Amino acid sequence: SGQLGYNWQGMGNPLVFGIEADIHGTSLRDSATIGAVSAEAKIPAFATIRGRIGYAWDRAMLYATGGIAFTDTKASVTGGGVTVSDDKWGSGYTLGGGLEYAFAGPWSAKIEYLYVHADSVDLTLAGVPVSTGDFNYNVIRAGLNYHF
Repeated sequence: SGQLGYNWQGMGNPLVFGIEADIHGTSLRDSATIGAVSAEAKIPAFATIRGRIGYAWDRAMLYATGGIAFTDTKASVTGGGVTVSDDKWGSGYTLGGGLEYAFAGPWSAKIEYLYVHADSVDLTLAGVPVSTGDFNYNVIRAGLNYHF
């Protein structure tokens, strides 16, 4: 996973405005088996582009964030020794917040929570259209940032 971002803070002003873009791998998956047929849906990756607004004091910043989320959705069905699959990136939104602390020169650490809503995507499995339905998931992550 990785992220890029930019923050802006006016001189003597505790408000911080920023933008971030990130991409992450996940292990989100669900599967079902009915007789000799098995199906699996998974989200191997997601990315976000978000705005941030924070309040900084001393070396800490508490912030809220939100923006657009992109989710890679993959589905497969296996039966009779044959597997059919499809994948597509879809979009949605994300909202959250976090705490970032500058601990040594240009280095900071953060802990962040994101709620991600991924809109349904339409896949095709062996010529049959399949709608995935919406996905909602929660992300809690820690990060280490270097400020240029």
